[in-house]
Amino acid sequence: MPTGSLVMFYRSTPEQRLTTMGIVERCRRMSDIGGIASAIGKRSVYALADVEEMVKESGTILIINFRLIAHLPREIPLEELVNSNVFNKRPPQSIMNLGEDSYLALKGLYGQK
Repeated sequence: MPTGSLVMFYRSTPEQRLTTMGIVERCRRMSDIGGIASAIGKRSVYALADVEEMVKESGTILIINFRLIAHLPREIPLEELVNSNVFNKRPPQSIMNLGEDSYLALKGLYGQK
């Protein structure tokens, strides 16, 4: 994921909604726990013990440092995202890339062209 990419956060529980927007500052794969701890600092939603477990299971983890742009003034529910063709029939299961058509549909939900 290149620096400057727009990143959107989808909350799957308890409510299925698009909630937050940010800009990627740096993206990399790492396996060294000390380096990971330094890279994420206090900016992770995971406890360091959870990160260590992820590294044990997969060997490396993807770290995406991003700058928060905003929490969306209106969170967008899954049904609306699917009906507007932002998502195809189901919510994302992992990191996904939105094509231009999906991005334009998302912008349209906010009345932007």
